[in-house]
This record gives sequence, structure tokens and C-alpha cells, in this order.
Amino acid sequence: VRSGASRGSPALPPLATMLANVGVIVDAMKAQHAVLAATVEAVQKLGAGDPGVARQMELIQASLTDTSSAFQTILDGSTGDTTGLMEDVKRYATSLIDAKSQALQDGVKAATES
Repeated sequence: VRSGASRGSPALPPLATMLANVGVIVDAMKAQHAVLAATVEAVQKLGAGDPGVARQMELIQASLTDTSSAFQTILDGSTGDTTGLMEDVKRYATSLIDAKSQALQDGVKAATES
């Protein structure tokens, strides 16, 4: 990952700045995690009986479960070895890609069946 803007992407802050603000970053992630969890719960209630909605909510719920342990890992990684942090990032990225891929496959399948 490089610092600097490219094609409309915001520049990444230097690693030292990110590590100095890791507590704030983790708090923001936890807040977003809580909002997403509440949204999943609401959508599950509203979309009860719809298998497509149920599948999407399962994927999001799995992602929430995967990322919940990352918060402490990030805090730990800010003062020590970042190997574990990078492994969590890799696992999260893989699960996110898998979830998006499955959602795309489901969308294509649904579009071709109709």
C-alpha cells in the first residue's frame, strides 16, 4: 500500500500518524460495526421469508464475526509485531472478496433465471 493519491483516491496518512491515532480509528470501526449489526438485524426482520435477503444478511453477519476480533488485534499491533494484524487484514479482505463474489454470482443467477 502506498501513500499518496491516485485516480481520485485520497492519500493515505503516514504509518506513524495512523499508529498514533489507532485508538480513534478502532473506536470509529467499533461504531460502524455496531451500526452495521443493527442494520443487519432490522433488514432480517423486514426481509423475513426472502431467501435472497437472508443470504445477504448471512454474508454480512459472517463478515461482522470475522472483523470483531480485529479491533483488539489492531490495538495490539500498534505497539508490537504487526504480523498478526496483517494476517487479520488478509483474512478480512479474503472474506470480503468471497462475500462480494457470492453476491455477484447470486445476482447474475437471479438475472438469468428471470
